[in-house]
Amino acid sequence: MMLEIDHLALQLPAGFEARAPRIAHLLGEALARPEHLGGLALTRDAALPALQLPPLTVPAGHSDTAIARHLAQAVTAQVHSALAIAPLAGGPTR
Repeated sequence: MMLEIDHLALQLPAGFEARAPRIAHLLGEALARPEHLGGLALTRDAALPALQLPPLTVPAGHSDTAIARHLAQAVTAQVHSALAIAPLAGGPTR
């Protein structure tokens, strides 16, 4: 399965603005790991026009890597849930 994110709007609390680019980069790396979206077995292409995560609470002092992993887990859960609810969404059957 290929994951393509066209637009990522990452909203972080005040004081984290400078960390956003690194967290977004690490999020992409985390999602590329097999334990995340690579574990989905699809028989056809699927498209999800949007995912919206609920606000996530991360303990103060977490590293950018830990925050990215937490976000990756939340994205993975959303994708699994969205595909389970709308299995026909997406491209042509293969």
